[in-house]
Amino acid sequence: MPILVDMLDSDLQKKQLDMMLSKNVRYFKHFDEIISKVTELPSRQSFLAYLMDLTSDVSTLNTDLISEIGDHETLAKLIVEKARVSARLPQARVSAAQLKLAIQKLGYGLVYNEVQDSLAKEYAKIYFTTVKEDLRDVLKKSIKLAYMTKELGKILNIRNSTITFFAGLHHHLGEVVLILKEPKLFADIKALRQRGIDTKTAELAVLGAELNELAKLILKKWEFSEEMINLISKNNNPESNQIAILVRFADFVLRSIEDKNSSPEAMRGMAEDFIFALGSSMEVDKWIEEMKLAYIRFIETEYRIFKR
Repeated sequence: MPILVDMLDSDLQKKQLDMMLSKNVRYFKHFDEIISKVTELPSRQSFLAYLMDLTSDVSTLNTDLISEIGDHETLAKLIVEKARVSARLPQARVSAAQLKLAIQKLGYGLVYNEVQDSLAKEYAKIYFTTVKEDLRDVLKKSIKLAYMTKELGKILNIRNSTITFFAGLHHHLGEVVLILKEPKLFADIKALRQRGIDTKTAELAVLGAELNELAKLILKKWEFSEEMINLISKNNNPESNQIAILVRFADFVLRSIEDKNSSPEAMRGMAEDFIFALGSSMEVDKWIEEMKLAYIRFIETEYRIFKR
C-alpha cells in the first residue's frame, strides 16, 4: 500500500483512491469488529453528557438532575463533599435530600465542572495505567483539547459548553480506539504521516476509510446525539461548522504553545485566519488577550486532572 501512496502526486489521484476505497465495505465491517471489543474506554459518556446539558442550562433545581447524579455514587459523594455537607457518610448512597442541598450550595456551574472532570479523570486513569506511549500521547492530547476548546468557546460566547468540551475530547477518538485494538494499523498510518503524507490519504491507504468514520460508529454505539456525531464527521472538513473550526483553532493554539519556535507574528497571522473563519467581530488583539487568560485557566485545569 505505501507504494500506492507514493504515486499520489495529484489531488485527482487522491480523489480516485478515496472513491475506490470508500466502496469497499469490508473495512467498515472491520470497524464494527473493533467497536464490539471496546471495553477500556469510559462507559458512561452519554450519561455524563446528559448531565452536563442539564447543568449548563437550567436555572432552577431539576429533579431529573438529582436522580441521575444520585445513580452515579462516586460523583454524588464528591459533590456532597465539595459542598462540605456530611463528607463522610455512613450509608452507601447519598440521599436525594443531601445531594439537593449540596447542589444548591455549590451552584450548577461547579456541579457542571465536577461532572466534566469526572469524565476527564476516567481518561486520565487510562493514561496513567497504560504502557502504550502512542495511547498516552493521544489521551493527553484529547483531554487538553477538550478543555482548550471549551475555553475558546467561552470567548466566542458559545452557550453550549457541553458540545465544545466533547467535540475536543472526541476529536481523536478514532485514533484512541485504533491504538487499543489495532496498534499495527495505527503504526502504519503514523509511519506514512511521518513521510509527509497528509492524514486523510494515510488513513485511506491503510484502512480504506477515515478514522472519523470509526469515531462516528462508536458515538452511535454510545448513543450520543446526532449533532455530536455529525460534528465528529467533519473532523477533516471543518469549514462548514463553527464548532469544528473551533476545535481546529484550539488544536492550533495548543501546538503553538508547545512549539517553542512558533513566532508571535506567525501565531497572530493564524489567529486572524481563524477569527475570520469563525465569523467573530472581535479584534485580534482582544482575542490574544482573552486567549492568554484562557490559557491560565487551562493550565490550572490540566494540573487538577493529571496530578497524582
